[in-house]
Amino acid sequence: LYDHSDEVSSDIVKLTDGTVLDRYSSPVIGENGRNYGRIWLFRDITERENAVEALKKSEERYRSLFDNMTEGFAVHEIVFDENGKPYDYRFLNINPAFERLTGLKAENIIGKTQKEVITNEDPYWFDTYCRVALTGESIQIDHYSPVIQKYFGVIAFRSAPNQFAVIFSDITARKEAEEALRESEE
Repeated sequence: LYDHSDEVSSDIVKLTDGTVLDRYSSPVIGENGRNYGRIWLFRDITERENAVEALKKSEERYRSLFDNMTEGFAVHEIVFDENGKPYDYRFLNINPAFERLTGLKAENIIGKTQKEVITNEDPYWFDTYCRVALTGESIQIDHYSPVIQKYFGVIAFRSAPNQFAVIFSDITARKEAEEALRESEE
C-alpha cells in the first residue's frame, strides 16, 4: 500500500482466521516536508479481545441472574467514623427482587446509608452485618424487621473487605403459620 495521506490512522482489524489486529499508520514526512509514504504497525490483540468478549458474556450472565432471581440480593459497605469505628452501612447495589420484597427502590437508596433510608431499624441488623463484613463469618438467620413489618430469612457473607452481601426471602407467612400452630397447641 502506498498512501500519501498526512493523517495518522488507527483501527481494529479482524482477519478471517479470527486473529484481531490493532492497526496503526503514520505518514513518513521528510525534512523537506515531503510525504514519502506511511509506516504501518500491527499488534496482535486477539487474546485481549477474546478476554473482553468473555468478560462481556460473563457480565451478561451475572446481570441476568441478578435481575431475575426471586430472592432479594444486596451489596453493602460498612461506613466508619473518624475514629475507625463502624457506625452504619451504605447500599451499593440491589436487585429487582430486593425492591419487590422491601418496597425500597434502587434510585432512592443506592449510595445512601441504612440510617438515611431506614430510620429506627432494629440494631440487630447492623450488629449482625457488621460482624459478617469485619470477620468474614457468614451467617444464616431468620429475623423480623419492624420497619418493613416482615420476617426475612437471610444469608449474609463478606463480599470484599468491609463489605457484605445479603440474599434474603420473605418468610412472614411461614412465621405466622408457626406462631398460629404454637398458639393452637397451647
